Amino acid sequence: MSEKSKNAIFISQTNLHEMLLSILTLWLSFFPFLRKQEIVPPGTVRFQENRYIDTEVISNFEWMVYLYKIKNDSTAAFYKSMLPDTSQIINGKNKYSNPKFADIPLTGISEFQALTYCKWRSNFVSNNIIDSKNICLSGQREYAKFDKVYKVVYRLPTPEELKTVSGMPKKVKPARNFEEMTSDGNVVVTDAFTRKAVTKNVSEAAALNRTFRCVAYFEKR
Repeated sequence: MSEKSKNAIFISQTNLHEMLLSILTLWLSFFPFLRKQEIVPPGTVRFQENRYIDTEVISNFEWMVYLYKIKNDSTAAFYKSMLPDTSQIINGKNKYSNPKFADIPLTGISEFQALTYCKWRSNFVSNNIIDSKNICLSGQREYAKFDKVYKVVYRLPTPEELKTVSGMPKKVKPARNFEEMTSDGNVVVTDAFTRKAVTKNVSEAAALNRTFRCVAYFEKR
């Protein structure tokens, strides 16, 4: 066989391999569950590069879980300092302790309590999201490699983030008629993620219509 014929066969095989690779790539694009999934902090969706936000504000149930977690490894004084204002009554039922209101927005907590929760959540998620047994069962081994390099940090959103409407994922649900805390101290945003969003300054430490959600990002350990 001449050298020219050998080159022609090699070129033909190379083109065939490239064509098959293109077909395989196109075929896989129709099956997103086969592609590597984006790693997202629990409870959030991505809205900017390395910025993720809770889809909903923190609920009464989520705060009860937090209290349950810290009760066994904190002092009694610290645990007591994390209790919300439970004075609000709806139709004769306590808004915080009654199971009927477990999924409604948490209210009656201070900025200090919210910031403390963000710090606790950062540590808890970074230390517990990766469990070798769970990874093997779920098939998400990429989490294990990622976790060795990065940790998750939660914080309060900025006023600008809470007033974002255009481009915000549809999964992010507004807490209408509620004030949401921000990272700017006494600044809150009412009706966040809607065109009616309003920024205002507040003086009281807590309010029965004030709640919060977290923004998260990945940071190298």
